[in-house]
Formats: sequence, structure tokens, C-alpha cells
Amino acid sequence: MTDATAGWLIEGTVAELTPAVTNRPFVLQLFRTKDKRLWGSKSSDGGRSWWVPEPIAALKNPNSKVALAKVVDDNGHQGLVLAYNPSEDVRSPLVLAYSLDGFSWTVFAYLEKPSTVSGRWYAYPTLVQHGGMIYCSYTVYDHLEAQDTMGTVHYSHRVDSCPQGSTVCHEDELEINPRPTTLKRHLRNVFLGIKLAVLPTPDFQSLSVQV
Repeated sequence: MTDATAGWLIEGTVAELTPAVTNRPFVLQLFRTKDKRLWGSKSSDGGRSWWVPEPIAALKNPNSKVALAKVVDDNGHQGLVLAYNPSEDVRSPLVLAYSLDGFSWTVFAYLEKPSTVSGRWYAYPTLVQHGGMIYCSYTVYDHLEAQDTMGTVHYSHRVDSCPQGSTVCHEDELEINPRPTTLKRHLRNVFLGIKLAVLPTPDFQSLSVQV
């Protein structure tokens, strides 16, 4: 999906929520974009149809993947938790925010504070709840400027298909793409590792009193 302002709406992350106020379930999907903010779409019929995606002004985004999950606290109250970079241009800091309705968001934890190291970025978070804990893994790397390119990598791909649109066929029946594509890409990141943050699930009932 593309938009003239946002560019590609990619790497969507999805979660379902039933707000306590309305008791009407909906599915929320968020996308990274080039619009310096997240875009989102909702479905009220379990994902069969979706609203036209719109920008979410309160959620800044430096064209970076985010992670969204429904979380249930110890008392059975549910909310949405989002891992994202609240910045328009760099993937730092990395925070967790909660929402009880899918509209308003509040940061409740800094997984990584704004980095003091130039180009130190935190990205590609993944969220999961297990028991009373939230687990978030993410990548740490140094982003290099164009003049500091590490090197290049060459890769190619070939598309094979079954004849006449069949879903299953023998290898000797494959129709081979006659022109494999070879691309050359500059490496501009130094991978430092993957980190895992573990923290207690928020008490959504107490948070709802503060909102």
C-alpha cells in the first residue's frame, strides 16, 4: 500500500482490543512510513474490512518498524502496548507506550534513552506477553553516514512458477524466470547485537484513573 505523503505503508503490526468503556472490539494496525509519524487503520469486523489508513499525529516515526500487542494485566484488564522510536529522524530512543482505547498513547517505559553515541540506533522491536511480564527484543546497531560505508554485498534472486497457475508442480515442470536479478547494495550499518527487555505488565485499571 502506498500514499503520496507517507510513501510505502509497510511492516504492519496488528492487535485486537476491547475497550472497557465501549466493550466493542476492534483491530488496530500500525505502519511505518516516510511521513515522520505512524499511520494506522482499524477494523471493526475482525479484519474483514479496514478503514482508509490515516496518520497518527501523536506517534512520531523515523520510518522505523514498530511492535504492537494486546496485553492483559493481573486483574484481567486489557490495553495495547506499543514499542517504537518517538522521533522523526533517528531510531533512538526506544520506548513502550500504552493505550486503553487505541487513540491516546502514554509512554510508560524507556527501553533505551536517547543515545549519546552518534548513530547508535535501536530498531526492529518484537513484543510478547508471558504471564505477568512483557518481553521486548530489539536490535542495536551503529548507523553509518554515506561516506562511512562499510562495503557492498551482492545478491540475486530468481522466480520460479508452476505452469498455468498451478499451486503444486514437479521440479521439472517449473517455469523459470529467464532473467535472474542481481543487485548491489551498500552496507551502512554495524550490527552490535540483540537485546531483551523484561518488565512487569502495567496495571491498566490504575492507569485508567490517571488518564
